[in-house]
Amino acid sequence: MPRVSPQHALARRRQILDAALRRFADQGFHRTSMQDVFEESGLSPGAVYRYFAGKEELVGAIVRETLAGLGEAAGRAIDGADAPDPAALVGALLAALDRLPDRERRMRLAVQVWAEAARNPDVRACLRDAADELRGRVRDALVAAQRAGRMDPALDASATAAAVLALLQGYILHRALFAGPRPAAFRRSAEALAGGLAGPPA
Repeated sequence: MPRVSPQHALARRRQILDAALRRFADQGFHRTSMQDVFEESGLSPGAVYRYFAGKEELVGAIVRETLAGLGEAAGRAIDGADAPDPAALVGALLAALDRLPDRERRMRLAVQVWAEAARNPDVRACLRDAADELRGRVRDALVAAQRAGRMDPALDASATAAAVLALLQGYILHRALFAGPRPAAFRRSAEALAGGLAGPPA
């Protein structure tokens, strides 16, 4: 078998992930078969299985990729200041969601993945692992904000990081199911709420 270059492998993996994302988001996780992914990608079963063992592995890769994008946004906000303002951090994360490629499909798929995670321990473990890194980065940023006097020191940083992620999940849910408020208006309101994390004036 001829050697496959790293560039070719990355392009093929991208082709498969994009095809799976389209099918999962448009017709549902359970209604999509691997045959559907083969047809959508235009690849043979052998070519797809060379990169992914099955549907759950495909979903896991999409989830990790999406959360990695958010993690990069958190990293940019953290690296851009010694102690990023909590409101600015929330705004950066919401803006990152709106910049995700194929955003609407990813948001519809996210809702399906959450439902699947409630019953499937493998999907739940994948989702939890992917979210832990992002939650940790947000927590570190909030701890830095506390040390700089930009966040109420009485607040538990870990719990607050979880609340920030819940806000992001709520945004995804509204966009996917209810059309939700305009992104810019939601972001302004979320930043205003996060601004309250600074605590009462001294």
